[in-house]
Amino acid sequence: MTAAAPGPAARETPSRPLSPVLSDPWHKEGLLYGQDFAKLRRVLLRQKLLFTDPSFPPCSSSLSYSGQEQGQEGVSWLRPHQLYSRPRLVVKGANRNDVNQGSLGDCWLLCALAGLAESHQRCFERVVPRDQGFGKNESYAGIFHFRFWQYGEWVEVVVDDLLPSRAGRPIYVTSDDRGEMWPCLVEKAYAKLNGSYQHLEGGWPVAAMVDFTGGFPETHGLEDRRPLSLLGEDLFPLLWEAMAPPGTCVCV
Repeated sequence: MTAAAPGPAARETPSRPLSPVLSDPWHKEGLLYGQDFAKLRRVLLRQKLLFTDPSFPPCSSSLSYSGQEQGQEGVSWLRPHQLYSRPRLVVKGANRNDVNQGSLGDCWLLCALAGLAESHQRCFERVVPRDQGFGKNESYAGIFHFRFWQYGEWVEVVVDDLLPSRAGRPIYVTSDDRGEMWPCLVEKAYAKLNGSYQHLEGGWPVAAMVDFTGGFPETHGLEDRRPLSLLGEDLFPLLWEAMAPPGTCVCV
């Protein structure tokens, strides 16, 4: 497993040799691991450095529970500029086609992510702030931040943009729009919040929807997966109410 440098025009953040980070995630004053995006980015821009996250490093511990490299052969950590000629955070607005599952079993999360993409713009931008991107006028420094609702407050999660890749392609979520990076980076931030990418294997969309919205969830369905027409209630007014801004819904 390797972490690749971005090229001669940029320098990586100096860091100690990468080692497993196996402690449970913690946050203070709404900041995961106390990392302040604005302060970190100012320092990086002043020193002309690209961010490498010491609390979620580009190594095996960020991919799996144990930190073991078994099954991770051929994985390299690449920045978006190494994967695409013109990476952008969002291309022509967010929509469900931006979310395509990769090799990770996190379809539950991606289902909720597609719902977030189709939700009210204010909800989307609360999770994916607009004050960041890949252009010079967007103060690019290899650092991004996202917000998730955790135990009654919004928690900011900072990540670098080094993505696990194989053969020059991201191995996890990708967008239909080439070079659109918000799904990859939100997935990475959510993995960091939960401990590793492997921690995202298996879950419930409703749990992720709460983390994306801070809202109150409702579920409707039949345990034995019979047709919803047998549910015994009129779903149309329920869906109409759920879809009223800023609400959203997903089907699984």
